[in-house]
Amino acid sequence: MRVISTDNDELEPITIAGEAWNQRQLLASIVGRYFAIEQELGGLWPAWVVYPITEDDEESDVHDSLITLNLHLKNHDWMAELGVDEPWVIKIKPRPIRQFTTTSGAWIFFWLGSLVSTFIVGISWMKPRYSSVEWYDVEIMMPVLLFYSIPFLGTIAIASYLQKKVAAKMGTRIGGIIPVMLPFPYFPWPFGVISIPTTPRMDDVTWDDRHRLGLVSLVAPATLLVSGLICVLAGLALTPQNTALNEMPIRLELSLFPQTLGTLLLGAEGYLLACSWAHPLALAGQGLMLMGWISLLPFPGLPGNRILVAELGLVASRSTGTQIALFLATCITGLMFGAFTGHQFWTFLTILGAISILINGADTSSPRILDDIKPFRESSTLSVSHIIFLALLLALPAEYPTAGVTTQTPSSADK
Repeated sequence: MRVISTDNDELEPITIAGEAWNQRQLLASIVGRYFAIEQELGGLWPAWVVYPITEDDEESDVHDSLITLNLHLKNHDWMAELGVDEPWVIKIKPRPIRQFTTTSGAWIFFWLGSLVSTFIVGISWMKPRYSSVEWYDVEIMMPVLLFYSIPFLGTIAIASYLQKKVAAKMGTRIGGIIPVMLPFPYFPWPFGVISIPTTPRMDDVTWDDRHRLGLVSLVAPATLLVSGLICVLAGLALTPQNTALNEMPIRLELSLFPQTLGTLLLGAEGYLLACSWAHPLALAGQGLMLMGWISLLPFPGLPGNRILVAELGLVASRSTGTQIALFLATCITGLMFGAFTGHQFWTFLTILGAISILINGADTSSPRILDDIKPFRESSTLSVSHIIFLALLLALPAEYPTAGVTTQTPSSADK
């Protein structure tokens, strides 16, 4: 072996391998920097039985070592998953690439389309009080734009921003929320936006551990619920107790907590009147609260299901017993609130939840968690569980979230 140097001819020779490493040997060398490898396992993807490295009679933390290993592998488009064996297993898989493919044109289309659709349904909401003017009159357009479209979509944009920032702070890149428009007034869902998915799907994003998954999944629903409650209360305060109606409007039936507060602040009769011709800001708040509440439901693909996975673990949450319990709870709750016989909101929600549980409930490949062994911190688990239960209870929608306002005329017996 010969070493060439212009400065020092006494350099130590560099030891090189007799032949080039294959990919498994290269990956084993990288894994060996962070774990003590006992043996290699067979299979499609490279895997090894490993132990924590011991230095000065102190074992390294396997979860911290996994994070450091994945930071190294990320530059090579690989990722390492931690499993339990005697004592641990590291499996190397290719890291998904080119997930963030939504173009700027698509983002602009959906957000502008949602602005138009919320504007249309807002005009339809306000028209019973402004039949003497045309829909394009400033008197009706400005309240709709300022008190419905902007607060509604602005809150969704804030939820998207906060969700991305929290994930980035935890070392995970996720996409933003993209609203899906419903560009015509629909009585059971008069909000103009029918869905707010994240692109790419958060279930397809690679998560370091359950703690990050659970906390990031909680951000958007919490933002929608809190902002929605504020908008509802402000809207009720802005709603006049007397108004001239030229046609029968749609009456809002608010969720449990704002309904209770509204009744205490306005009285039973005042609350009923305010909901009969509610201010557009109250409509925006109710739409946000319903979306936030639905997001917390444990249906596959929704944030509530990711929070369930974060608390129970992927295997336990996808077990047959858990899925049967979720399916029965969905069907029983839906029937209690009049699914198939009452409001279409509960019919749609029950069918959607039951089908998603049957099709995707047992899918252990989604969401993708590299360290499913590391538990959600015990204190966090208790607090998040309590928050989710309390939020679902307080934001519980009414049996009829929307209802037509009817007038009663005195009968001859009452005269």
